[in-house]
Amino acid sequence: ELKRNPNLAGKIEIEITIGEDGRVESAEVIGNSTGSDAVGSCALSRIRRWRFPKPDGGSVTFVAPFTFIAS
Repeated sequence: ELKRNPNLAGKIEIEITIGEDGRVESAEVIGNSTGSDAVGSCALSRIRRWRFPKPDGGSVTFVAPFTFIAS
């Protein structure tokens, strides 16, 4: 997306649920100020492949903010 818009910047907030096995059960963009849906979709496709340590006490849901700054 930076090739299309070299001034691309903003913040994407993604709600992530980690299952008992440490795998991402769900991920959803809940905020996107970049003006680019493609950036959010790209981030989701990567995040869904992440693996985390197994959480204590079952699944856990949190919001992760990602800030993009054009350089």
